[in-house]
Amino acid sequence: MAHHQHDSASAASGCPPSAPAGVTVSEAQEGTEAVKISCCDLTSLYLCLIASKMYERFRVIYHDIQTTELRRSEKFFAFSPIRFVDDVYNCTSHYLKHGLDQMENVLLEDQETRIYSDDIKKGVTSLHKKLFRSLDRNIDKFELYIIRNILKIPKHLDLSSDNKEMNWTGESAAAGGSVEDEQMLDEELRELRRKIHSAQFVNRAMKGKLSEIEKQLKDYHQIQEAFDEMDRRAKESGVDTHLEAAVLDLLQHDPELRALEKQYAAVETSKDNENWGMVGPNIDTCFTENRVKMGGPSTRTLNHLREILTAK
Repeated sequence: MAHHQHDSASAASGCPPSAPAGVTVSEAQEGTEAVKISCCDLTSLYLCLIASKMYERFRVIYHDIQTTELRRSEKFFAFSPIRFVDDVYNCTSHYLKHGLDQMENVLLEDQETRIYSDDIKKGVTSLHKKLFRSLDRNIDKFELYIIRNILKIPKHLDLSSDNKEMNWTGESAAAGGSVEDEQMLDEELRELRRKIHSAQFVNRAMKGKLSEIEKQLKDYHQIQEAFDEMDRRAKESGVDTHLEAAVLDLLQHDPELRALEKQYAAVETSKDNENWGMVGPNIDTCFTENRVKMGGPSTRTLNHLREILTAK
């Protein structure tokens, strides 16, 4: 009774209870820790057992589902997908081995490389291991992809009929779709094909237009470079300040100059006249004087301007 009161007082005060008679404090603490560890181990073991049972159940269910799908595929295609993948692996390994053997023989028969026969054999052996390691690693991925995506039969497809010559229209209708649904799907496919052809036509037209624009842009850049070169040459020749004024003067007096040229041409046609030797020099002098009085550009200036504009 007194011992029970002591333990209660110790618990209330926050101190650890005293060890029973004949047991030290350290032994009591070790026993408590052992009990705790044992409880943790039991909990972990129990969780592991539950997880293993769930995994085993999942594995069995998945195996049954996969086996059922493989049987459906084998029934539909008349061959086993697993055997198909095995044949692919065997053929690939045979071709790899044959190719490596041929490469080794060629290297050993060559006069320049036959002196390194030991290195060649070691290299071919190493390459053989790497290639077959990669083949073994990727053939599993290939098998999963084949079974899940290519040789997989949809669940709605009815395979109960033993008739090998299957009536696709009636069977597909019985599998979940009517003839009207198939006709609607065909119409949608035709519409999609029409849209694809239209998009391709527009794409080709846009590409042609883009090529034409790029060609025009290239010509524009060439013309711009030519004008820049002309401007540079004009600045180097020292007539850049007078170029614009000369062009404006030329445009301003263009009608008068054309009229004078017509008159001069009319006079030229009358040179056959017997009095031309007396009045011809006077007409040339008057034409030159009138042209100078009009303030138009001289022949020298026009020739200089023509040289600048035609310079490359």
